[in-house]
Amino acid sequence: MKNTVIYARQSLDKDKQKNSTNVQKTVCVEYAHHNDWIVHKFYNEGEKSARINSIEERPVISKLMYDAEQGEISRLIVYKRDRLARNVQQYLQIIRRLLDAKVEIHFAADNEPPLQTGPTGEFVEILLAGLAQQEGENIHRRQMQTRVYLAKNGDWCGGSPPYGYTSSEGTIKIVREKAEVVKIIFQEFIACWSEEKNITEIIKAMKEHPELKEVNFGKERILKIISQPLYKGVLIQRLQGVDYQAPNIKTELRIWDDDEIWNEANRRLKITCPDMEWLEVKEPYQALLEQKIKCGMCQQKLNDMKILKRQKVYYKCPDCTNRVPIVEFDQLVIDAILNHLKKMAQSHVEEVKKVLQNRFLHLPSKKKKQLEDGKLKLEQDLKKKMKQLTTDSSAIHSIQNLVREYKDKFAEHESLLNQCYHLEQAIQNITHFENLDKLTFEHFSYDDKLGILNLLEWVVCGESTVYLRYNDKKEKGDKDGRENEST
Repeated sequence: MKNTVIYARQSLDKDKQKNSTNVQKTVCVEYAHHNDWIVHKFYNEGEKSARINSIEERPVISKLMYDAEQGEISRLIVYKRDRLARNVQQYLQIIRRLLDAKVEIHFAADNEPPLQTGPTGEFVEILLAGLAQQEGENIHRRQMQTRVYLAKNGDWCGGSPPYGYTSSEGTIKIVREKAEVVKIIFQEFIACWSEEKNITEIIKAMKEHPELKEVNFGKERILKIISQPLYKGVLIQRLQGVDYQAPNIKTELRIWDDDEIWNEANRRLKITCPDMEWLEVKEPYQALLEQKIKCGMCQQKLNDMKILKRQKVYYKCPDCTNRVPIVEFDQLVIDAILNHLKKMAQSHVEEVKKVLQNRFLHLPSKKKKQLEDGKLKLEQDLKKKMKQLTTDSSAIHSIQNLVREYKDKFAEHESLLNQCYHLEQAIQNITHFENLDKLTFEHFSYDDKLGILNLLEWVVCGESTVYLRYNDKKEKGDKDGRENEST
């Protein structure tokens, strides 16, 4: 007997879908009963993000895949694809592991197309997973827009508050004991400061104070405290590299009644440390191909090589002199994959269009048919009532009601026709793949680029030639059934 299991994961937008896992479970159980299957186990991930958490950070899906690989699962029912993952790379990894374990995968939602298999199927799955990932990123974008709105209006937008404060339910307040430590840091900095001393010497002298010995802050922490404007009531919050300053002074968050001590400490700090940029956390460029690039001379994996300013500049072979600049090479590979993706898209237009129509037009089309049937019935009822009107004057009231109902039904039908038209146009535009020509390396976020690279098994970088080996397309003559492409 095949063991059938259900997997569910709480939607991130839990305020709108408080019973999300219960709804998923109910739909999946109905799907199982409709197919005469017995459900043996329910895997409930609860409230775990499938966008930012790795598979290893999601214990329930990890346990499910382990059980599948142990032969404990033969059939998996999931509400929709995005419950498994909102990240293309993760989604394909999960699907491949389950299929390798001989697990049937079924999606229970009405408008969710069945799992696509084969060379064309994998491309379609990448497309559908990409839509789920985009939806997840849209949710994240809306949450970030909410945080930006709060920050612009001077409200606390979340995150860890500066030292001396605590946050709760969207607000921050002073922790008096820690605020006293902040005062000591400022006072000791002014007392120990001298133009002849460097910052290390000043902080070393400050730490002689018994209160500062106890907290044992490092140099960077102390300097961040001294430069923190919130201690004088100025709330500045950084989101995605942009600073948002509250329009009004937060008097309830001031450490002192006036700004004299803060201003004097920062005046002296600028003299000692004129270049304070090092206090800001700068994200270095993240190499994309560390796990996928091989040396064409000796077949070793190329590692990223770090040089000055903590920047990753080269992929370098550990055994020979082969090395390539990271940013330029990543860009070359991404552009090559986009060209490959366009070729695939153009060769499978009809399959892609069919899947998109099934996913996005199935329910509107079903509703449109119901409305058309309703309109037809109302028209027939109206004709009957009109005939009765010649012999029964009281039928006029029934006719008026039917006319109103017909108008409502007609308006709803017209609205749905308009919706279906726009969906058809959108699908038509998507399947023209015109935007692929306009996409470049700079259009994508780091996560987007990783998703694109999921098409790639590995890259071989030779002395003058680069070979890309893809996961997604069978090519006649290649013993592993996968395409080799050079650039």
